Amino acid sequence: RARDICRISLFCTDKDRGACQRLADELQDTELYTEGAMTFGRPSIQKIIEEHTAKVVDGSSISSNTLVAFCGSELMAQTVKEAKIFNDMYLSMAGNSRHKLDLVIQ
Repeated sequence: RARDICRISLFCTDKDRGACQRLADELQDTELYTEGAMTFGRPSIQKIIEEHTAKVVDGSSISSNTLVAFCGSELMAQTVKEAKIFNDMYLSMAGNSRHKLDLVIQ
């Protein structure tokens, strides 16, 4: 089970409520859905990355690897890229080079 070694969060940001409901209906019996990994609505990417970075830096892990996989508009992709850059700058300035955040944009 992947969730035993990593945290998985999925965000469905479709504005079509019917499409979201159909997806929820299809996923309702999966472990990811029942364990709360699926969220419907538009999250604050900056806030998610900031909170994650704070947990990583304040936590007991010597190192970490995080993957942010983004699928969405060009405008939102730019916002995600900026959040990743700020994260990298913060970690670098704080001397936390062993914590790595990778970004994949589709």
